[in-house]
Amino acid sequence: CPEEEDNFTGYQMEMREPAKLVDGKSFRELEDLQDDIKKFIIFEKAAKSQEYWRAMLVVTEDALDKLKFGGQEASSSGVHATVMAEVVEKLKNKSHQELVVMEEAMAGKVKTGGSGVDVEYWSTILQRLRVLKASAKLREIHQEITDVFVSKLERIREIERKKEEELEREKR
Repeated sequence: CPEEEDNFTGYQMEMREPAKLVDGKSFRELEDLQDDIKKFIIFEKAAKSQEYWRAMLVVTEDALDKLKFGGQEASSSGVHATVMAEVVEKLKNKSHQELVVMEEAMAGKVKTGGSGVDVEYWSTILQRLRVLKASAKLREIHQEITDVFVSKLERIREIERKKEEELEREKR
């Protein structure tokens, strides 16, 4: 809607999930991104920013690993690719907290081992879970930022609407 575009002139926000920003990048671009992220981690002081950049680093390193291993999961040697894809599909939309709870349960299985527990399988899933948790954390932080951004834009829009109404009244 053109009228809405006018109200948002000058305001921009990346709408893609941060974890998706690594998609389609070359190995060199990902290495550059990795270097930049490491600098952000050093210089950012706010806890939320630190959390964001650490999660982004995990996602970027995973993308680099996938390129190194020809698109395959670097850590899934003991788990069939189809099984890993099914696991990732089931877990990819879980919240960070849900994944943390799952991680604790899985880590318990790996630690206690015992008969009937496929330690290699659960260890591999735990490694993948690290990336899924990072993606979930990025998604949640991005949603928080988006909510604040939209709220501010709505307030700006309301102020502009009131100004326009006031100008209309003055014209009469």
